[in-house]
Amino acid sequence: AGAAARAAAAAGAPAPAALPAVVAAHAEAANRSTQLRQPSSAGSSKPIVNKLLWCYALIMPTGSEPGLVAWQSQQSVGLFSCDGHKVYSSSPLPLGGNETAEVVRDAAGAPLSMHCDFGTQWHLALNAEIFMHLWAWVASKGDYLQYQWTVKVDADSVFLPQRLSALLEARQWNPEVPVFVNNCVAPGQYLHGPIEVVSRAGMGLFNKSGAGVQSCALMAQQDPTNREDWFLGKCLEKLGASRLDATELLTESNCPPFPAKVECYSGRVAFHPFKDVTSWQNCLNAAQR
Repeated sequence: AGAAARAAAAAGAPAPAALPAVVAAHAEAANRSTQLRQPSSAGSSKPIVNKLLWCYALIMPTGSEPGLVAWQSQQSVGLFSCDGHKVYSSSPLPLGGNETAEVVRDAAGAPLSMHCDFGTQWHLALNAEIFMHLWAWVASKGDYLQYQWTVKVDADSVFLPQRLSALLEARQWNPEVPVFVNNCVAPGQYLHGPIEVVSRAGMGLFNKSGAGVQSCALMAQQDPTNREDWFLGKCLEKLGASRLDATELLTESNCPPFPAKVECYSGRVAFHPFKDVTSWQNCLNAAQR
């Protein structure tokens, strides 16, 4: 929900509801979900379903993102070729076939506002509060518990899940250890938003009553953690997760060496940004050659 969020900002949509109470309400539901769905300590330590990748996206209800994601759905590419997936928005957008975006709601039951301000010299979306709501919602539903790794992707990220599966299996990273994967490994850089990979145990840190994502609320008001990607990493580190670096994860225009044109031949897991169906498909075709 990156570039398209500018439309919401320009339209003057209402800002998200007050964060601490909203996130705490979702976190309480998340705790109940976790207790219901995780096995007891006396039984197996594995969930009933233990597939590898659960992938999701948050998309704007207007602009280019609904059509781009609907095309991905119809072609079963990107996040739709993960072991499990979900698309979220503030409206129940039809995405083709049986796919419909799930509406994220605040504690009052209203659809999540997608409004955010923009700042920094790069005109970046200051969208951490929006994603705090989303992560609280995801935690409350508990779908991620059935998968070893959770992957957030942007609509304009060309994403090849099979490459991520191969990377995770080659690295032998343990999903029961709280970690996230840094995708922009360069001096002065940190986690970038086009693809965010978090272990099951890492996502579980957001569930902790009184010490989960709601305990990071102040970060959402401060630079640079008022941007969702930095917020995610720094909040997880605060809660006890470790950072793993993977140069193979992402090629994008905002990560050194800052390519003027992103080429899709490198064999990496994701490429960004490709904001229309034609360029997205061309990148995917190039990556698969």
